Amino acid sequence: MFTGLIECIGTLVARRPIPGGLSFRISHNFDKRLTQGASIAVNGVCLTVKEDKESVFTVECYYETLNKTALPRLRTGSSVNLEQALRIDGALDGHLVQGHVSEVVRVLGKTPWGKGVELRVALPVNRQGLIPEGSVALDGVSLTIAELRSNFFSVQLIGETLERTILKQKKLGELINLESDCLLRARYQEVMTGQNKESITMSRMAEWGYV
Repeated sequence: MFTGLIECIGTLVARRPIPGGLSFRISHNFDKRLTQGASIAVNGVCLTVKEDKESVFTVECYYETLNKTALPRLRTGSSVNLEQALRIDGALDGHLVQGHVSEVVRVLGKTPWGKGVELRVALPVNRQGLIPEGSVALDGVSLTIAELRSNFFSVQLIGETLERTILKQKKLGELINLESDCLLRARYQEVMTGQNKESITMSRMAEWGYV
């Protein structure tokens, strides 16, 4: 599990094909060396550290992950959002992020918003877990949905978010990893499968703490 609070911005220093996928070498500036076998979120995708030498770690991505995420579009020199896995005694300042990308969506617009930026993103095919003022992770960044329409939603990026993540670099038409709120998806599945007979309404969302 992760929180959606980016710890540092890394740089892809090398990528190479391996049987069934790709290997990425990514530089970082974490305070400590990453442990072999540890989980790390790269642009919101949970991967496993194979090794970490001289502040450059290696991860491997296989076809299942490559087909469901925007990671194949990374090139040498690309910046990436990095977050280490949440410790059981750690602070949950964002929201629970699994590192399992729901869909890849496209950036539709960027407009000034106060001292920040409003980012407009295409609505995914599967809308489970997306509600107004609900949580969403974009390239691993925990954000709040400001507006939800029939074909897009928007999030508002404050200066701190722009400074500490790669979202400031996103261009119109660029693809981005999206993970909807896993807790709300679970609630939705309960209702749809008949495990929970309660309807999902705004009042129920308020009771569950989503509104």
